Amino acid sequence: MSKLTPVARLIEKLDLVSSSTDCWLYLGALAPNGYGIFNDGDEGSVLLHRYAYNLFYGPIPEGKVVMHKCNVKNCCNPKHLKAGTQKQNIAQCIREGRKPKTYKKRRPVTESELNEIRTRHAAGESAYKIGKSLNRSEPLLSAILSGKTHKPKPPKPIAPATQKQKQIAALEDFSTDLKTIINANRKPVAAEKVGQKKAA
Repeated sequence: MSKLTPVARLIEKLDLVSSSTDCWLYLGALAPNGYGIFNDGDEGSVLLHRYAYNLFYGPIPEGKVVMHKCNVKNCCNPKHLKAGTQKQNIAQCIREGRKPKTYKKRRPVTESELNEIRTRHAAGESAYKIGKSLNRSEPLLSAILSGKTHKPKPPKPIAPATQKQKQIAALEDFSTDLKTIINANRKPVAAEKVGQKKAA
C-alpha cells in the first residue's frame, strides 16, 4: 500500500459539510489555543492555517501572520484565510470581542529561591513538587537543576593577606605564646607567704 501524501492525509481529516459558513473544519490534533496542528512530513508539526495558506497561496509574506476571516481557529478553507500584520490581527480580535492573548513577564528567581530549590532537590524532593510549592514551572526548575540557567555563582576568591596583616597576625601569635610562657613560670608567691605566716 502506497504512503499517502501530506495533502491526502489532510483531506482525510477535514469535515467539509458540517459548517454553515463553508469552513473546512480540521478533525485532527489541536493546540491548547484551538489552532489545528498538522504534520507535513518535512518540517514536522506545523500550524494548520499557516500550512494551508502556504499550500494554496505560496509562502507567507515576510513579517506577516495568517489571519482567519471566519474566526474559526481549526478552519483551513483558503477562502477564509488572509495574510496581515500582527497589529491588524490584534485589531481584528478587539473589534470582534476576542481578547488577544498577553504574556506576563516572568518574575525573576531570587537567590534564596535558588538555594531552597537546590537544597530540597539534594534532599530527594522532586522538581515538580518543589515547583508547585514555589509557584514555578517544572521546566524552569529542571533548567536550574541541570545548570542550563541560573548557574551557581563560584565562590569569591580569598584575597591574599597583605604584609601588614601578616605582621599583625605574627605579633598576635607571639603575644599569645609569651603570655602562656609567663603564666607557666610564674611562682605562687602568695601561697608561699601564707604558708610562712602559719609556720610562725
